Amino acid sequence: MPKIILTSFKKIFLSVATFLLVVPIHAQTVSQFFAFPNDKTQGSRPTGSLIQATDGDLYSTAQNEGGTGGLGVAFKISTNGNFTKLTTFTTINDGSFPFCALVQSTNDGNFYGTSFLGIAPLYRGNIYKITSAGVVTSLVAFDGTNGFYPTGALVQGRDGNFYGTTGGGADGCGIFAGGCTGSLTNGSIFKMTPGGTLTTLVTLAGTNGKMPVAGLVLHTNGDFYGTTFTGGANGFGTVFKVTSSGTFTSLYSFAGSDGANPYAGLTIGTNGNLYGTTQGGGANSLGTIFQITAAGVLTTLISFDNANGSTPQAAPKQGLDGNFYGTTAAGGASGKGTVYVLTPGGTLITLYSFLGYNFPSGIPNDGSTPQADLVQISDGNFYGTTRAGGSANNTGTIFKLDLRPKLNSALVGNDVTISWLELFGIGYRLQSASSLTSPISWVDVTNAPVLADGIQTVTETVAGAAKYYRLTK
Repeated sequence: MPKIILTSFKKIFLSVATFLLVVPIHAQTVSQFFAFPNDKTQGSRPTGSLIQATDGDLYSTAQNEGGTGGLGVAFKISTNGNFTKLTTFTTINDGSFPFCALVQSTNDGNFYGTSFLGIAPLYRGNIYKITSAGVVTSLVAFDGTNGFYPTGALVQGRDGNFYGTTGGGADGCGIFAGGCTGSLTNGSIFKMTPGGTLTTLVTLAGTNGKMPVAGLVLHTNGDFYGTTFTGGANGFGTVFKVTSSGTFTSLYSFAGSDGANPYAGLTIGTNGNLYGTTQGGGANSLGTIFQITAAGVLTTLISFDNANGSTPQAAPKQGLDGNFYGTTAAGGASGKGTVYVLTPGGTLITLYSFLGYNFPSGIPNDGSTPQADLVQISDGNFYGTTRAGGSANNTGTIFKLDLRPKLNSALVGNDVTISWLELFGIGYRLQSASSLTSPISWVDVTNAPVLADGIQTVTETVAGAAKYYRLTK
């Protein structure tokens, strides 16, 4: 009787092996990749997205702690789960409370980011550079006249400069040393050279938008697009575009029924349209997913209803399969947030509901309150963070969304049936090989089915000592 082995040798395939037994079929799964330690020495409360750097590792920040006197950390984690704290922020000459993702420069390979409070003595935010070894240099200290309280990530323009936003916000004035001076209390849009020369491109007026929380996205048309949390014609936030020279256009003002208060930035779809979320408003006042054209025509795609999530604070990200993947910060089965997929046709499927930290003693928890955008990396899977959960102190987690179907085998005599669950029209092909001796000869299984959503089965007669199967695109 032949030996049947379900295997994978490329990063988009499933790594599962079975020897003449039936393995249950699983759909796409979410698993905890890293939990920030309970003692907070490695940082806590990550709210920034992960990025995959040119060295293959994932980099980001966590906004709190990081050791004695720590006010946040920058870290990297390998795809094998090896975590390294690169630096602990202290406000002395680096920054404090980094809320957002890093961006790796195409100029020098270093990473650039913003911190909310920045450095002493002003504590109004800063822009910093950090090397892969963890050496931090503060490039710009915001002082009120050039903006304050940045919370969004930077984006590098075609000209090599960095572009971003400051949130402003009159509610924060007077809390920190020196109070708030200057005219940028509604927020601003800026440009910074790699050397740290900052130019304010736009001073928001409130009526055209106020308090941008997220950073900008560079469209293929060369313009930058973004959102403001409040302001606009109705006070519920806006979508805008801005050129690299500072020409600003308010594209859309939310009215509440179509969404309110976009916390996240935007994603550019392969069709040239932009996609985003609002954390409030919509049919149920629990947030929305929307599509907007580059010219400003907006369509509400989803109104969250709590059962499928609520309060989304991350933008949906388009995967290689054409679908959009994202999170909600609340709602779902346990009220602790969800991971979802949105098909191009507008169908939303909840892939996972976080359980949060309300667990019986001794049982590990999976995290809660995901706020950052997901990122799809070279292994084909998505990675994200949760701001809370993961430990008794709610220090937060990093999680992985594995998109690959799990294979199932059943052998009767010399007839083997291979099964898997196909979702979202990804369109995997089943291949087989009789040997793993290099060079491996993988061939399409001749009676492979037409790939459509649902459980796919293939039955063939096998001979020989062993047969190897894999899924491929």
